[in-house]
Amino acid sequence: MNMAQKKFVCSVCGYVHNGDKAPEVCPICKQSGVFVEEKKNGLDTNSNVYTIIYATIIVVIVAVLLALVSQVLSPRQEANRLLDQQKQILSALNSKLRQHRSCCTLPLFGKRYHRRERCSCICG
Repeated sequence: MNMAQKKFVCSVCGYVHNGDKAPEVCPICKQSGVFVEEKKNGLDTNSNVYTIIYATIIVVIVAVLLALVSQVLSPRQEANRLLDQQKQILSALNSKLRQHRSCCTLPLFGKRYHRRERCSCICG
């Protein structure tokens, strides 16, 4: 349907005519002068303006929800970051401990004996 065309409805039989002006006589009931212009109620959901407004509202709602979820999950994210940092520290210490066990003998009388001349282990 062209945007310039209007809808005219026969008040006797309900026939709908699309055009620039109403016909003189209804082709169905043969009555003259019975056409009235149909008025639109509410929004035209097929228009581009409606689509753009609808899309904008949806985007704003999604953005607000994402910001809300981000704020709610922020403390958990920080706790996970700290936990990951602690795991990395423990992993690094565990690797140093393995290196220490491979280069040093058990302490005798409080002193460590190194198997290698240049040992850079944790007992120094």
